[in-house]
Amino acid sequence: ALVALILAIHLLQIRQALADVVTELDASVDQQSVELTAKTSHTILITWIVIGLGLAASFAFALYIVQTEVVYLLEDFRRHILAVAKDHLDETITNLDRTDEIGEMNRALSTLQVAARERQMQVWIKAEVVSITERLQFAEDFSSFAKILLSHTAESIPLLYGVFYLADSTHTRF
Repeated sequence: ALVALILAIHLLQIRQALADVVTELDASVDQQSVELTAKTSHTILITWIVIGLGLAASFAFALYIVQTEVVYLLEDFRRHILAVAKDHLDETITNLDRTDEIGEMNRALSTLQVAARERQMQVWIKAEVVSITERLQFAEDFSSFAKILLSHTAESIPLLYGVFYLADSTHTRF
């Protein structure tokens, strides 16, 4: 019985030691779980920050591309259209070498600009013909005819000298 009592006490001590080890292991596991949860939360936070910064950078880059490739090109195209509409036909149209829709629109606008120049030139020529015709109606002889024609032509285009030659009746001398 004494041996059984000593053995029971010894078993109780072992049991208490095992319970203490289990308690320490539980505390250690709980501590590691808390640390792992904190690290996971930190990693999730960093991941969301990186995703947010990536989205912000992507949005900024997309905005930059849209601004430069679309807005600026369309504003330039609009400015050229207004220039052609206001008969400012000496302005050079850009982006003619592009292979996209902007290039096609600029090439079409360039064609319109050339047509407008030709139309403008035809209007000017017709106005000059009418003006010269009106003035020439007052010419009484060949000398006044030549003077009126040359003076009006000199007003219309930069002309320094002008001469009319009159052939004699045999058409052998001027």
